Amino acid sequence: MKSSLCDVSDVTPVVHFPAAGVIRVVSPALFADPDGDLCRRFLGRTLLAREIETAEIESSASPRVDLRFNPARFGRKRVLRRVADLLSSVDATPGDALVVAPASTARDHQGVVRYRRCANRVTGWRVDRANLSSLRLSNPVLYRKSALTQAIERELMSVLGVRRYDTDSRKCRVDIEYDPRHVSVVQLIEILDGALAGAEHPETLDKLDRNLTLCAVSLPLAAAAQFAVPALLPVSGALFFYTTLPSFKRA
Repeated sequence: MKSSLCDVSDVTPVVHFPAAGVIRVVSPALFADPDGDLCRRFLGRTLLAREIETAEIESSASPRVDLRFNPARFGRKRVLRRVADLLSSVDATPGDALVVAPASTARDHQGVVRYRRCANRVTGWRVDRANLSSLRLSNPVLYRKSALTQAIERELMSVLGVRRYDTDSRKCRVDIEYDPRHVSVVQLIEILDGALAGAEHPETLDKLDRNLTLCAVSLPLAAAAQFAVPALLPVSGALFFYTTLPSFKRA
């Protein structure tokens, strides 16, 4: 049976253009719940448009989505027409839309859900580097949340075809070396989304480890104090003592 996605016509969205390359759609009914059926259908159809690069959802005071495109390549009218055609096509069926990952897999530490089209999915992952057998992906949801990178590592540990992996919560990235004969990029992104969806997301960020930074500062300061400015010796000594305290405590 033919149906139109724009059952959303009842929610009366308001469209703004806050900056070049940004189409802002404001609608509490659509975007208050990023995991709601209407929002997922909207994203699954809208990001079929190759002109749209990202969709950023804020569901706080004024629920909205910012659809971002490259204004140097595409005119605003063309992008609007393309999005409108996708949303209102009488031939639209649920199978035409992209699969949308849960909002928890794309929500950054500021509460913004940042989606993009990647490997025929609407996901929070971005491919930073890819070749035949290695992949670097990034996702702001990982920022200073080592519990999430550990969940990803546990998941990748048992995936056939994954040779090596490395995660970094501070840089929000995952590096994977894999055998394309056994696992594809699409499957890897599905696995990563599944790991994030099933993990418990910490409410607070990991504490920053400042010891390495202080050690890096103390070394040139000590050299300068010894050879150039002897008056800095007490300062460098105090800084050195402070950076060694954690080691003494653990000992």
